[in-house]
Amino acid sequence: MMPPEGSFMHWFLTDRKVHLYITLTILVGLTFSIWLQDFLTKTPYRDLLPPNSMLFSHPVTYFARWAEVYQMHIAYTSAETAERRKQKMDDVAKRSEYRRAHGMETEGIFGGWTAKSDAQELDATAREGGQTAVVAPEVDASPIAAPEAIAAADDTTYVDFEGKKQPAKKKWLGIW
Repeated sequence: MMPPEGSFMHWFLTDRKVHLYITLTILVGLTFSIWLQDFLTKTPYRDLLPPNSMLFSHPVTYFARWAEVYQMHIAYTSAETAERRKQKMDDVAKRSEYRRAHGMETEGIFGGWTAKSDAQELDATAREGGQTAVVAPEVDASPIAAPEAIAAADDTTYVDFEGKKQPAKKKWLGIW
């Protein structure tokens, strides 16, 4: 049963701003707590974090030390990720060399697209001296729709697959 209109409880239960504030506060709080727990469990520098008792006695020093440890953690994570990527690239290069050495370079579904050298990665314009290819002008190859029929058509008609002019059907919401 809802409280009577005009009461504080009715306002509290029906106000969107209050509900938005409560919802966002809970979501941000949960996000922060998950981030904090993840950081505390995965960082190798946990012993360098300041003690919690230092928060109220020296808050500036406490947060400065936290920031330093977090920067060290980010640098460690970035270096670890870069090393993992480098190992994967080395593995791909070794597999490519193995395929090349055993004559399996163009066989199979993987062809030769993995671990290409810099010379192989360059596109045709760079390999051929920097000259770009000339693209032929667009030519309508359709035997049914003549250019004059296309030019004469307006938004109220269109030419179907058989070459006949058809009235355009009105679309609902621009889709159907």
